Amino acid sequence: AKTGHKTQPNTFHKANQSTTMIFNQIVRHAPTTSIVRINQSRTLTTQGLAAVEKLRLVLEEYRVNNFTDEIPSRFKKTVAYAAKDTRQDVIVPEGIERLLRNIGASDRISKDEVNTIASEIGAGKQIPLQTFLQNI
Repeated sequence: AKTGHKTQPNTFHKANQSTTMIFNQIVRHAPTTSIVRINQSRTLTTQGLAAVEKLRLVLEEYRVNNFTDEIPSRFKKTVAYAAKDTRQDVIVPEGIERLLRNIGASDRISKDEVNTIASEIGAGKQIPLQTFLQNI
């Protein structure tokens, strides 16, 4: 017997899939030589923008599934400190890779993409902690 209420589909999951599909279409059809300004202070190539957005999507998915009680800004700080170099307040590619392994997402972002993120938003291969926070 029906109880009178309908089960709603998981609209967040569908919206997330839709956002990812749209992003993938944009990146796939964008010219590889275009440059995009991010946070008014740095410019990123299309590949750099794609890599940063991919990292944001992976981290946001992880936050939604595992840190629902934590506000996004606090989650970003937690992530940044998990990825930072133990000797100084910078994020290095190895720290991002370690973070991705720890959250079970190392297969979602390639080493080349991590290096692209570090080289484009960082100084050399080191990303100042505040810059990383602003870009994730």
